[in-house]
Amino acid sequence: MKKSLFLIATFALALAGCDKGATDNTDDGNKPPVTPTLTEGVTAEAYYAGAFDENADLGSYWINFYPDDNEMDDFGELLNESGYIFCISFSAPVAENPDLAVLPDGTYTGSEEISDMTFRINDENESYVIRLVDGSTVQTAVTGGTVNLTVTDGIYQIECDLTLEGDEAYTYSYTGEVVFHNRSAEGMYTTLKDDVSITGLSQGYVELFGESMFEDADSEMARIVLGDDNFDILTLLGKGHGVVIDFNIPIGSESIPDGQYEILPSDATSIPAGTLVPGMIYYSMFYGCWYFSGQNEAALCDGTVEISHSGSEYQLSFSLKDGYGHTVTGSYNGELYE
Repeated sequence: MKKSLFLIATFALALAGCDKGATDNTDDGNKPPVTPTLTEGVTAEAYYAGAFDENADLGSYWINFYPDDNEMDDFGELLNESGYIFCISFSAPVAENPDLAVLPDGTYTGSEEISDMTFRINDENESYVIRLVDGSTVQTAVTGGTVNLTVTDGIYQIECDLTLEGDEAYTYSYTGEVVFHNRSAEGMYTTLKDDVSITGLSQGYVELFGESMFEDADSEMARIVLGDDNFDILTLLGKGHGVVIDFNIPIGSESIPDGQYEILPSDATSIPAGTLVPGMIYYSMFYGCWYFSGQNEAALCDGTVEISHSGSEYQLSFSLKDGYGHTVTGSYNGELYE
């Protein structure tokens, strides 16, 4: 699956304005709205990487499509005949807000150059299909064709009529939600549009890193990951709810000390113990405080966590916010494994 682009990690999270732009859903005349039939059993995992270096007016977008029953081993090899990954990379105008990126309607044509309303071809790391062929996982580059795309009230209708390497015809259709995750170097790295109150957190683990990711920090880092029954706390994936909380604790600590921890401000110049790390992405890895649920994610950059524990039994309550002020609240009472 296509990897997220490298993001320059700074302790300060860039601020961005938020204009949700409420949509007028009044239908034209007396015609009832037409509800499209949504594609079932397929995930559309989408990313926005910001402007190209070669053309600052155009942004890089890509979507990975794959069935929910995909089976893959630890080396990325497909295990089931019905499994696949279809990735297509688009060039389109840069998003006004990288946290609310949307691909424009229209017909996109294959191009080896970075130009408006195109998808990138002849590079198996840009647009490609991964399938199981004669028992082996094979990745095949897209070499041409068209993609017709329309967006209505957040629902994408995508029709692909493509040619693959070896002159193979390939068609693909998808109708459903597409949420672009911000992988640019700007914005607040959140897809939330409302507050979230989490209930049913039922599992988690605690990890002491023994060091800090920040040079000359006056603390070490520790992490707690929590999730409900429908969230994988190791991969940070699932339809349920999950939270990652990175603590700054005293150097040499054998556990996370009890107390209240507050997320450090983005302009902090020191990393003292007794604080939390704001959400950030570093070398394509998530650090700090994050919320995950399905296709939604949010870097959390304000708020507090209360923690107490006896042995492996922990009690936590948290009230955290993303960069637009959407709150993520919840609590956990139970065992955390190490």
